[in-house]
Amino acid sequence: MLTVSNLSFGPTHQRVLSDINLSLQPGKVYGLLGPNGAGKSTLLRLLCRELIPSGGDIALDNIALTMWPRLELATRLGVLPQQAQLDFPFQVAEVVEMGAYPLSLSQAQIAGYVSQSLAAVGLDGFEERQYGKLSGGERQRVQLARVLLQLSQTDRGILLLDEPTSALDLAHQHKVLKLARRLARERNFIVVVVLHCLNLAAEYCDGIHVLNNGKLSLSGSPDKCLTPQNIHAVWHYQPSRFVAEDGRTLLF
Repeated sequence: MLTVSNLSFGPTHQRVLSDINLSLQPGKVYGLLGPNGAGKSTLLRLLCRELIPSGGDIALDNIALTMWPRLELATRLGVLPQQAQLDFPFQVAEVVEMGAYPLSLSQAQIAGYVSQSLAAVGLDGFEERQYGKLSGGERQRVQLARVLLQLSQTDRGILLLDEPTSALDLAHQHKVLKLARRLARERNFIVVVVLHCLNLAAEYCDGIHVLNNGKLSLSGSPDKCLTPQNIHAVWHYQPSRFVAEDGRTLLF
C-alpha cells in the first residue's frame, strides 16, 4: 500500500500542494485529474522521490519512502514521465534495456524481456529501429516498455504514468490503459495515471482523485466524482452526460 499523509510542497506562502492525503491499494488503477497547474505532475514527482516534500509523509508498505534503498525501490516503482529526452542515436532495444539497470538479469534474459515488453505495447520487431526517428507516440510507448522491463521482477509494483495518452492515437490510448488495468488486476500493481480525458478516467480507473489549486478537492469512484456539477466546479465547463448502450457514462 502507498500512503500519503498531510503532504505539502512549496514555500509556506505559496504552496504548490497542501494537505494531501491518499491511501492507494494494490490491484487498483487511480486517476489523478485536475486543471492545468493543479499540481498533478508535482504529486507524481513526490511519489517517486524525485522531489522532497515540504511537509507530511509518504510511505510504501508502512515504511517511509525515504527509508527505502534507491536500488530496491527502483525494482518496485516505475515512472513514465510526460517527456523523456534522449539526444543520442539509440536503437529502441537500447532504450528499453535501460529499464534493467536495477535488476540482476543475464543479457539473454534482458533481450527476452525487451522483446516481451515491446510486444506488450504493440511495438513488436522495433528492437533495431532508431529511437530518434520514431513518432512521438511510438517513443512514448518505447518508454513505457522500458518501465515494464524495470518492473518485470515484481508482483507488487507501483506504476506512475504522467499523461501516458497525450501523444497517442485513439486506439493506442485504450491499449495503454487496458495494459495498465491488466497489470493492476493480474500482478497486483498500484497504478496512478494522470489524465485529462475524463471519459478515459471513467472507463479505466477504479478510483479518482481530483486536484484543484494544489488541494485534493474530490476522491472516490468515477461515478461519484465525475458528475456534471463537480466538473463545472473544478474545470468551469458544463458537460453533457450520456449513458451508452453498454451502460458506460460518457461526458461531452
